[in-house]
Amino acid sequence: MELPISKGPVAKWTFENGPINKLSWPNLEKSLVNLEQVASVLKSQDLLNPNTICLSKWMIAGSHQVVNSNRVEKPTITFSFNSLNSYPELILQCRSLIEEESVYPLTINLLGSGMIKGEVKNFDVDNLIWISCTTLEIFRISIMTQSDVWLPFALDGKPHEKTFKLNEDRLTNALSEIQLLTGFKLEEGQECDYSIINGFRIENIRYSDGSIANVL
Repeated sequence: MELPISKGPVAKWTFENGPINKLSWPNLEKSLVNLEQVASVLKSQDLLNPNTICLSKWMIAGSHQVVNSNRVEKPTITFSFNSLNSYPELILQCRSLIEEESVYPLTINLLGSGMIKGEVKNFDVDNLIWISCTTLEIFRISIMTQSDVWLPFALDGKPHEKTFKLNEDRLTNALSEIQLLTGFKLEEGQECDYSIINGFRIENIRYSDGSIANVL
């Protein structure tokens, strides 16, 4: 079962990479490169085949921090691409935008489709995994999932153990590899409305009597 993004993620893992001291192109370029690294790991597990990047929440660019900058009323800008092979071209497009308009996006979302392993056959779903990068005082990358296949029970409380067993280690292994590759620190204490996050795994929410909750 997959939820629309508007309903919030089933689970998320946020990695931190230190303070951002300037809303400048070099810092944005570094963020985009980090985003590509994370996406490459997820793609290697068939968890995310990215095809869309969205830039939003604009500030005036310059040699200052977010707290000392000003918001810019500018709509979300979306770029579509076929594969990560075209990512360098995408970075150039972003640079042109930043330098021409002197703006800086505080949020970058990378969207696409991912594969769920099934008992009979595998199938692709949109936003199985997606990535959101945010720049405030600290740069953060959040890996989100809209699916319950990483849980022993579906969001409606029904068991789907075979699907869970086929898929659970794929995401756990990818998250471990992302932390090892980037050296980013995992933010502790993450909370979601649909699951309990325990390290790189998630558990179903339970009622007070111990039974599995229907969280839909």
